[in-house]
Amino acid sequence: MNVQWWASCAACGPTGNADWTIRLWADGTKVFEKRITATPSIPNVAQKLSVNLFLPEIIASENIVLHIDPVYIDSQNATRIYYDSQSPCPTAMGSEPCDSKVTMPVLAAGEPAPTPTVAEETPPMISTAVPPTYDNFVPPSTLGQRAGEPSIGLNWATGKAMFIAALQTLRVTFTEATPATAMWENKSAPNTSILSFDPILFTDSQTNRTFASQLLPSKISLMSFTDNDGNDWTPSQGAGINSGVDHQTVGGGPYAKNADGTFKGMVVRNPAITYPNAVYYASQDIGLAEIARSDDGGLTFGVAFPMYDLTRCGGLHGSIKVAPDGTVYVPNKSCDGKQGVLVSEDNGVTWNIRTIPGSKSGRTDPSVGIGSDGTIYVGYANGDGKPRIAVSHDKGKTFVNDQNVGFYQNINNTVFPAVTAGDPDRAAFFFLGTETAGSAATGTDQTSPYVDAVWYGFISTTYDGGLTWVTVNATPNDPVQRGVVCTNGTTCPAGTRNLLDFNDMEVDKQGRAVAALADGCITAGCIQGGVDKNSDGLTNTRFENDGARRALIIRQSSGLGLFSAYDPVTTVTTTQIEDDDSRIAYSNGWHLIKDAKASAGHFRLNNSKDVTHKATLSFNVPEGQKGAITYHYAKSTKGGSAEVFLDNVSKGVVSFNGTNGSTRAPEYGYNVKFDGLSNGSHTLELRNINGPAYVDGFTLESATTDSKPFSGPGTTTSSTNTVSAGSELLQSVNVEQGATALSVIAESNAPIRLVVVDPSGSILGISDATDGLASVDMPVTQGGTYLIKVVNLSVGPIEVFTASTALVAR
Repeated sequence: MNVQWWASCAACGPTGNADWTIRLWADGTKVFEKRITATPSIPNVAQKLSVNLFLPEIIASENIVLHIDPVYIDSQNATRIYYDSQSPCPTAMGSEPCDSKVTMPVLAAGEPAPTPTVAEETPPMISTAVPPTYDNFVPPSTLGQRAGEPSIGLNWATGKAMFIAALQTLRVTFTEATPATAMWENKSAPNTSILSFDPILFTDSQTNRTFASQLLPSKISLMSFTDNDGNDWTPSQGAGINSGVDHQTVGGGPYAKNADGTFKGMVVRNPAITYPNAVYYASQDIGLAEIARSDDGGLTFGVAFPMYDLTRCGGLHGSIKVAPDGTVYVPNKSCDGKQGVLVSEDNGVTWNIRTIPGSKSGRTDPSVGIGSDGTIYVGYANGDGKPRIAVSHDKGKTFVNDQNVGFYQNINNTVFPAVTAGDPDRAAFFFLGTETAGSAATGTDQTSPYVDAVWYGFISTTYDGGLTWVTVNATPNDPVQRGVVCTNGTTCPAGTRNLLDFNDMEVDKQGRAVAALADGCITAGCIQGGVDKNSDGLTNTRFENDGARRALIIRQSSGLGLFSAYDPVTTVTTTQIEDDDSRIAYSNGWHLIKDAKASAGHFRLNNSKDVTHKATLSFNVPEGQKGAITYHYAKSTKGGSAEVFLDNVSKGVVSFNGTNGSTRAPEYGYNVKFDGLSNGSHTLELRNINGPAYVDGFTLESATTDSKPFSGPGTTTSSTNTVSAGSELLQSVNVEQGATALSVIAESNAPIRLVVVDPSGSILGISDATDGLASVDMPVTQGGTYLIKVVNLSVGPIEVFTASTALVAR
C-alpha cells in the first residue's frame, strides 16, 4: 500500500526526524500498525510525505479507516496532518493541491463479500481521580411517595433544593453535618396541585427563581414561579401560544446577544421588566415539537417556534439547557438515527439539528450539561444500551471523547440519563444501569422467562474534559429497581413503568452533584433480594420488585466537586530527586557525567539501543492528595529517544535530539510532567529506544519515595584523550567486586573501535563507530582490573571521550 499525505510540524526539519504511527482499522477493528519515518524538510511548512507499506490480508465489509499519528511528544509538537482537504495547503511549497492519497489492494472481481468482523470495544482510559461518595436521602412516609419522573432545582443563595413529582412540590433543606441530614417540606403551588400530567421543575441558578409546572392533557400548562423557595408563588401563563400536548420541559438562562450587545432573534422586552434572563417552555405536538420564550421572567410566553418534526427527529425530547452565551440546547434520543441536540443561537427562533457520530437511537431521553465556558456534555443511553457521553466545544458541530462510562462496571442497559457540569473540564453524568443485557430489560416483559435484572443509580464524573470518567454506584446497598424498567409508555404492563420517563440532576453552588430519582425497590425484602416470589427460578424479576416510586435524592458527600474553586486546599510539597539518588532504579549502561550546567552538576547518560535499558522511579501519593512527577532531561545533536511509561501505560516517546549541545554537554531545561495522580503507589519508567538518553533528575509534588533498588550504577570513570593516527588508547578500569554488568562508551567524531578485555584476558566486547558513540554493555562475573582499548581508525589524530560504569549491588 502506498500512502501520501501532507503534514507539517513545528520542530521538524534538517536537524530532527519526524516519526509517524500508521494504523488501519477494518470495520472498527485495528488490523495493522507500523511506525515509519518521514520528515518535512522545513519546520511549519506543509509538505507531501509518502511511504510504501506491506500489508497482511485485510477483509472489510463496510469501511477501512486510515489514521496517521505523530510519535514524538516534543519535537513533533504543533503537528498538522491534512486528510484530503481538496484545497491548497497553507504555506505549502508550489501549487500542488493539498490532497492525500491511499492506494491499496481491493476485493478482486468475482470474490464473495467478506463476513463482517465484530469489533471489540476499546477500553476507555482509567481515571486517576479519587471516586466521589454520595449520601442518599428519602422523604418521610407522608411525602414523595408517588415520585415518578422527578425534576430538581437548586437555589444557590439558600442551598435548598426544590423537588417535583406528581402533585407535590417539595422543599429539601440539607444540613452540613457529617453525615448530612435532610428536612422535607411540602411547598406546592395552588395551581400545580390540581392535576398532574408530566410535572416539571426548573431553578435558574443565576436568579434562583424556581418554576413548577403541570401539563394538562391539552395545550395548557399550569405553572407558577417562586423567588423564596416555595413560600410564595406567582401564577404564570404557563406555556407558549400553540404549544404541544406532551413531554413538557422548562429552562432558562442569559439571552444570546449580537456583538453590539443587542438581542438576537425576535426579542422585545418591556423596559420595566427587571428579570435578566430568558425563560423557555417546550413540548411536543405528536408530529411537531415547539418551544416558546418568556421575556418577562416567566409570567407570560410568546409564540411557540418549531424545533423539529418527525421527518428528522423522534417525538419526545429531553430537558432544555441554556449556555452562558445564551445558546439553547434541547436533546433528542433519535435524530437521523443518532443521538443529538437541537441548538438555537438566536433565543429560540431558529434551530439546527446536530448529532453525535457513531451513536445510535436510544429508548430514553439524553441530557445536556453545560460548562462555564459553554462546553457541552451530552450523556445518552445508546441504542445498544450502554451509557455514553460525548463532549463538544463548538455547540455540537463536532464531538470528542465519546466514552462508555459503564465499561468497567459491565453495564449493558441504561435508562434516564441526566447530566450537569461546572468548570469547563468538569461534569457529572447520572443514570440507572444494570449488567443485564438485551432489549427486553427496557421492554414490556410480559412472558416467561422474565427479565432478571438489578438496577442501581450510577454517577460518572470527569475532571479532565471527558478524557476519563470515574464511575461509582451511588446506591450500592439499595437497588432502585428489580426486573424490567419499561420504556414503552402506556403499553407497559402494570408494575413495570413505575419509574416513568426520566430523572434529573443539577449542581449546587459548591460544585456538589445532586440527583433526583424515583426508587422502585423500598422494602427490606426487595432491597436484600434473594426471594423468588413467583417460583420461576429467578429472584430479580418484576415480581420481586416493589413497583414503588418513592422520592430519592443523591447528593455528593466527598471528593472533588464540579467547581475547582471549592476544592480542598492542600499544601503542595516538592521533593527534588537528583539523577544520582539511590532511590532511582537504573539498568546497566547509565553513566554519571559531570557538567556544571546540569542540575547538581551532573546527569545520567545511556547509549543503549535495547529497550531493556531503563530508568525507574517508584513513588507514593498520600491519601487525600493529588500528586505529580516531572521528569527532567536534556537534548543534544546526537540525542536518541525513549518511551515514557506511567504505571505501565505508555505516555509517549521523548526525543533527546536537539539543535544544540554535545553528548557530554547537552542542552538542559526540558521536562515532561504527569499530574493529577491519585493516592497510592505509582511508577515512572523510561525505556530506551535508540541512541543517547538523558536523566537530569525528577521532581515529586505531594509525593514521597522510599524505593530501594537491589542494584544500581557504581562509580563512573571517565576521561578525554588524544589518540594519534593508527594508534590506540589503553586504559585500566577497576570494577567493584560483586558487579553483575559493565558498560563502556567511547565517543569521537572519527572512526574508532572500542575493545573491552576482562581480568582474565578474554575479550568482553567489541564495538565500532564511524562518527559517534561506540558502546559495550555486557554482564560480568568478577571484579578486578578491566582493560579498555580504543583504536583510532582514521588518518589523523582524534579526541576520544571514554566512560565506564559497572552495575553493582546496593
